[in-house]
Amino acid sequence: MSGGGVIVRLLMGFLAISKVEEKSKVHLPQSSTKIKTSVDVEEPIIIGIYREKGDPVVRYIFESEKKNKELRSLDSVQSFILGKKKFYEDHQRKMKVRLRSDWNLPIRYTMKIAKFCQKNGLKVGIDVEEK
Repeated sequence: MSGGGVIVRLLMGFLAISKVEEKSKVHLPQSSTKIKTSVDVEEPIIIGIYREKGDPVVRYIFESEKKNKELRSLDSVQSFILGKKKFYEDHQRKMKVRLRSDWNLPIRYTMKIAKFCQKNGLKVGIDVEEK
């Protein structure tokens, strides 16, 4: 006979011969850990920042699973981010911005967008991609 079977028999025997005279409520412990809901999860939008070799124009690309969208200027990137922020807020969702910069691009292009995001209360992360 295994040890678990003996314990169960002893427990059943104890319950059979015991008298319970007082009834009281059993207070079960409660967890203080908050379960993340879809409202709590931050959803990233990804913006790539690239410049082709020899091309003076910096390209900003909103990267999406469905279709990438090219944004023509820093102003259009900022307008796009604010539009997305409003959409997420209207749907009670949280948003963060992930910037993916080309490794040989001057950092000032990435930092302008990062500072804009921080100024508007958005979390921002930066990845550097090597081509």
